[in-house]
Amino acid sequence: PSTTRAPCRSSRGSCVRRLTMRRAASSNSLSRANGLDSKQRTAFATSDVLEQNLGRPGDPFYHNPDDHHDEIGDPRFTDPETGHIFQNQQDLILWELLQGNRKYVKWLQNHMQRRVDNGGDLLSHNGHADLGDLGALSTAQLKQVGYLQQIEEERLGVGGGPLRPTRPKALTIACARSFAPMDHIFGTDARALMSVRVAGYTCSAADSVIGSVEFALAEKAPPVLIVVGNARNDIVSTAVRSVIASRGLNIAVPVDAEIDHNFRADLEGSALLRLVLPSAHDALQRLPGGTYDQLVDLACRMNVWRTIETLLTSSKNISEAAADGTLRVVGAFFDVMSGSVQMMGQHPSHSELIKLTPSGDVVRTAEEKPVPAEEAATMLYSGNKRYSNGRGGFNQLSGDEKLLKQLSEGGQNPVAVIVGCADSRAPIEMLFDMRP
Repeated sequence: PSTTRAPCRSSRGSCVRRLTMRRAASSNSLSRANGLDSKQRTAFATSDVLEQNLGRPGDPFYHNPDDHHDEIGDPRFTDPETGHIFQNQQDLILWELLQGNRKYVKWLQNHMQRRVDNGGDLLSHNGHADLGDLGALSTAQLKQVGYLQQIEEERLGVGGGPLRPTRPKALTIACARSFAPMDHIFGTDARALMSVRVAGYTCSAADSVIGSVEFALAEKAPPVLIVVGNARNDIVSTAVRSVIASRGLNIAVPVDAEIDHNFRADLEGSALLRLVLPSAHDALQRLPGGTYDQLVDLACRMNVWRTIETLLTSSKNISEAAADGTLRVVGAFFDVMSGSVQMMGQHPSHSELIKLTPSGDVVRTAEEKPVPAEEAATMLYSGNKRYSNGRGGFNQLSGDEKLLKQLSEGGQNPVAVIVGCADSRAPIEMLFDMRP
């Protein structure tokens, strides 16, 4: 994509510009799948280009003395290390995270080079960067990566440690099988990020991932939510293999090592694989003539968009926060070989997705799994406590036709059977503050 320079946002002698990313017509669908559609990107999305061109006319941070746009910048959102001024806090946070990742990449390259110099092997049996020994490294060794930790020490003082509560800068959703902690990848300390780890960095409409995100938003209110996909993801690659086999496509698939073969065999037919299969189908639809590696890479990226779409269309809290601007939901892609992170920006259909505000009601249909007896008893007990204290009545169904249709056509799976007197004046569901 080509870049064009926008007016300078300048204050106190420093400025920041926005870049407009233009998609080439010949690679329309593939660029869209990679998040490179024609949407404005802030300068953090082109950090590699900036590093090469910084200080020359035409680059986003070149200050033209003839530009006079001092009224646009906001000094509250200033990077203390570079002095760049951003339009809002979310832009500043994403910029800081990417700067931390760049330092992590440089540190990782030095670590790998030392390993090769000492006669070690750079790659493991499955072609991934062999980073299994990173977990043994001490905090002191990793402190050189801590770009955001340095910023926190400037703002809070050296005494501002993990026991000093601070508002997290961002919440990340990443794969549980990814080798590196998110705070290491983004070069920050543990206080700056909240992390939800789930296999395949995916979620369904009513699972614990969405519940964890909603809890984090309610308790800590991080201004940024990042869904971090990663290259060569084992679960996504298994989904691609499954789709290739089911369609009988003539695509060369590499032979697995025994440990990987056993893992894929256990994954076949699982609910987790079914969640990721649509991303594999999307990749084959967008790149029908692609090689296996190309399809896996594209499916890993498409899975990021799928997860964001599920978050925005399944959770009323997340959707409303994204719509009013208090939360920015973006995708990112982690290259396991180089350690670098590419910011993919917001979902290509973000403006349309936030218009589809989901209902806050949740109903149990016949497809729902049974609830353990202890949990059901707890629900009944707490519901009756709400009713007896005059706080009940908030769990009744709204007039949402979609929910009513789910109940009538999808069947029901109640958590309990209550036997009561027919002459009781109050419906049982009201006594226990439960939905019918």
